[in-house]
Amino acid sequence: MQLSSLTGESKKMLVTRYTNINEPAFSPLAFSKKYDLQKVLKADSVFEINSQTPFTLTTAGTYFFRAGNDTTDGITIFVADKRFPRFTQAKDLLKPVIYISSNDEIREANTAKEPKRTLDRYWLRLAGGNEDAAKRNVKLYYRRVTQANLLFTTYKEGWKTDLGMVFIVFGPPDKINRLKDRQIWTYKDVPNFQEVNFTFVKRPNQLAENNYELLRYAEYDQAWTPLVEAWRNGGN
Repeated sequence: MQLSSLTGESKKMLVTRYTNINEPAFSPLAFSKKYDLQKVLKADSVFEINSQTPFTLTTAGTYFFRAGNDTTDGITIFVADKRFPRFTQAKDLLKPVIYISSNDEIREANTAKEPKRTLDRYWLRLAGGNEDAAKRNVKLYYRRVTQANLLFTTYKEGWKTDLGMVFIVFGPPDKINRLKDRQIWTYKDVPNFQEVNFTFVKRPNQLAENNYELLRYAEYDQAWTPLVEAWRNGGN
C-alpha cells in the first residue's frame, strides 16, 4: 500500500490506529441513547509513515491518516481479518446475535468459555431443538451479516452500523429513497403494518464521511419486536 500527495512530494503522515471500536448499533427503540464516537475512541498506537513509500498494515483495526497534528482532516482505512466479510470462528459468530438476544443471552455470549458449544446451543434452543430449522436460520442470519459487512462497512464492520442492524433483522428493504442528507428504507407487509419506514440521517464524523444514523422512535416496538420474535421462534 502507498499514499501519494497531489504534488508527488514525500510527506510525513501521522497514523493513529484504533482497535476498540466494538460498539454495535443500539436498538431502534433506544431513542434516548446516542453513540458518541469521541467518547469511545482510544488510540491503540500512533506512528509515522512517509507518503510515496510503500507500507503494510498487518494488524486489524481502524487507521486514520493525517498530515500532522495541526489538522483533523484525513483518510480512514479499515483493516480486517482475511476471512472478512465472512465470520468463520465461533467467537466472532456469537457477536452479531446481540440484535435478537435477551440480556442474559448477550452476557452468556460475551463470557463464553466454549464459544462453539454456546453458539450451537443458542441456535438450537431458538429452533426448539429442530436441527434442520436451526441450520436454516443460521444460514440466513449469517448471510445477512456477511452482506451487511460488504455493504455498510466504514470505520467499523458493517454489521455494527445502524444500517447493518436493520438489514440483518428485516432483510433487504423493498424500497430505498436516497436524498442528499438521508436515506429512507421502506418495508412492506410487516406484521401489524402495511409498511414501515426507517430513516437514516447522514452524520459524518472524524473517521467516516459516509456515516448514517437511524432516527430512533419508541413506536418502532410494534414492528421490531415481532420480527425479533420470529427469529427467536425458529423462523423468519
